[in-house]
Amino acid sequence: MRDFPENTFDVVYSQDAILYTMDKFSLFQKFHRWLKPTGRFIMCDFCCGEKPWSEEFQKFADQSGYILWTLSAMAKSLQDAGFAEVHVTDLNQEMVKSMNNYLKYFNDNQAEFVKNFSQAEYDDFVRIWKFREMALEANYYSWGLFEGKKNLL
Repeated sequence: MRDFPENTFDVVYSQDAILYTMDKFSLFQKFHRWLKPTGRFIMCDFCCGEKPWSEEFQKFADQSGYILWTLSAMAKSLQDAGFAEVHVTDLNQEMVKSMNNYLKYFNDNQAEFVKNFSQAEYDDFVRIWKFREMALEANYYSWGLFEGKKNLL
């Protein structure tokens, strides 16, 4: 990973990328070091709910390559990395609405999709999105907004 000098950025932004990072804490420490005093971070990312999970979701998590943390574990790691005023917003309901809209769009445009790809790919896509929607509704999966800042000193 590329490194940057201390106090380089006013803002660090990330969306749906941290879930692929094994050592999140070290990355958060780098974010903190790279930010100028009073600099801010904002990130949206997929997290997980407290275990136990369903067998189906556990299999999904194992096969996905995602390294999922709970919203509270992510917030604590950010605080431990030195960030102040860490705020977490659970965006699950917004994501469920978005997935519903996405699925409606695909259902409304099924013929066009199948023409360009295949019925099997369409069916697989819909199955995956319905599974993700179920996982969000069951709180196995969550989507969070994380905000905070680097203190002046």
